[in-house]
Amino acid sequence: SGTDAHSGVNAATGYNYSCTGKSDSGGKGTTHTWSGLSANTKYTGLRVTVSDQAVPTPNTAASADLSKYTLQNAAGTPTFSDVTETSMRVETTGPVNLTADNSGVIFHDGTADRAKVTELYDEVSGLTANTPYTFKAKALNGEGVATDYSATATQWTLSVPPGAGSVTSSGAPCLPNTAVTWTAVGGFGAGRVQKYKYAWDQNPTHTWTEAESDWDGGTLQTQPTAEGTWYLHIKGYNGANVGHGTYSYTVKVPRGAFQWVGSDGDWDFSSAGLWQDAEPAGVKYCDGRHVRLDDQAATAAPVVALNTTVAPASVTNDSSKNYTIWGSGKISGSGRLTKEGSSTLTLGLGNDYSGGTVVNAGTLLVTTLYLLTNLALLQIFGLQALSQSDAIGADLMEIVAGSWAAQGLSLLICFTALSTLNATILTGARVYYALGRDVPRLHRLAAWNERGSTPVRALLVQAAITLLLILFGALSQSGVQAMVAYTAPVFWFFMCMTALSLLRLRRLEASAPRPFRVRWYPWLPLLFASSCLGLFVSSTLYAGPGALLGLLVLAFGLPLLLVRSPAAVSATSGVEP
Repeated sequence: SGTDAHSGVNAATGYNYSCTGKSDSGGKGTTHTWSGLSANTKYTGLRVTVSDQAVPTPNTAASADLSKYTLQNAAGTPTFSDVTETSMRVETTGPVNLTADNSGVIFHDGTADRAKVTELYDEVSGLTANTPYTFKAKALNGEGVATDYSATATQWTLSVPPGAGSVTSSGAPCLPNTAVTWTAVGGFGAGRVQKYKYAWDQNPTHTWTEAESDWDGGTLQTQPTAEGTWYLHIKGYNGANVGHGTYSYTVKVPRGAFQWVGSDGDWDFSSAGLWQDAEPAGVKYCDGRHVRLDDQAATAAPVVALNTTVAPASVTNDSSKNYTIWGSGKISGSGRLTKEGSSTLTLGLGNDYSGGTVVNAGTLLVTTLYLLTNLALLQIFGLQALSQSDAIGADLMEIVAGSWAAQGLSLLICFTALSTLNATILTGARVYYALGRDVPRLHRLAAWNERGSTPVRALLVQAAITLLLILFGALSQSGVQAMVAYTAPVFWFFMCMTALSLLRLRRLEASAPRPFRVRWYPWLPLLFASSCLGLFVSSTLYAGPGALLGLLVLAFGLPLLLVRSPAAVSATSGVEP
């Protein structure tokens, strides 16, 4: 548009407007508008020509040529693509001819305008994971004239994907139903992860349904309910609940009993390479497991150093290798020790496990407790006083805590003797029961009470003999001591005969199967028989003439061998020694 104050120009029709590529306007007034133009397009050759009304020939004059850009299209609300933990592409729509002169798009990142770009997008990097970023956009035409900002839009960067070190566990549990605590390294929030979804099972892979439980803070506790390998499957999410990355962590609950596979070594909670489970896989010892000492050991005679307190569920020694467990520690807890196999297990410890000890085969040597007890008594009393004491336990308690403690210990021994007395009654009666079965004339002793599952008549005979012994003791100067002294020679005589019978049966039945082999045969049985023979002679000399009473009772049994039934002889032949 333009004006001219020349009085000769017709203000209504005296102006002609021209533009390159557009038709002249013809006679116009001081203003002209071209429509249908393109956005952010440079139009050139813009000029205006004026004519006066001179007659006969009008005078004309033209302005200088000008150029002008139309305004840019407004930028649309940003959208996002190629989003990662640290970068994203911000995009808009609308602006055109972005490479023309000063044209372009400027994105505002919530803090400041970013550098102008000549594309409809901007590559944004250096961002923080799991963080929201807000953008808006404006467009420039070729002359740098900007549009208004678009509406804002927000986009979260992705969370850091879980990996090998993203989550740590409290360690593999020793037993099922033991909690495992998981910790997210670095925690939750900006720069890390907003939350995890997780699944806990024994499957090495997991198909995600988005219905899994959330873990969005603190620690996570899981609990394996069985032995074997367990998996914690996790999937990370950002604040917009967009998942990014999965990982599966494993913990293994050992399988079956722990076997000693080392040579000599320490039985403790930290040594590696000494134990394996039933899989088999190497493990470190932990309490509550069943322990096996068998032929898996790497040496022929393992020496296991135990200098701490352990509490296994049980200990089973089933081996042809001789184990020795020695040290300042002990085996504790409620487990049982079972001895199987042909070997010797030596326990040099003050153990206090309460599950009992069962020796089904082999030899169990418990040395330390008895050795220390006798050394302590020898140190306290001296050899002479020790040999003269009739009740060493009571005498010891009187020295340590007074007469009331001595009486208390004596009473306690009386009570504990009841269990031994019960076993002696049940075992002894079956000797008379067997006698009744072997000797036809004494068959009444073999009567069996089905209701109580007991040999009633054998029990009555045993009771009668017991009463006779009590009467004998009552008439003696020292009743109990006399009965022990008079019966000791018989006891040691039978022990000697037992050892010698092994030698004889080995010759008579050399081919008989023998699950248990006597170590150092025949020297060990000969040594045992010699020791028993010496004790037989010593006890006979000690008891004096009274020993003849026990031997006389024994002699009365010899005629019964002559009247034993052939069936009994046949039934007992072939019994393994």
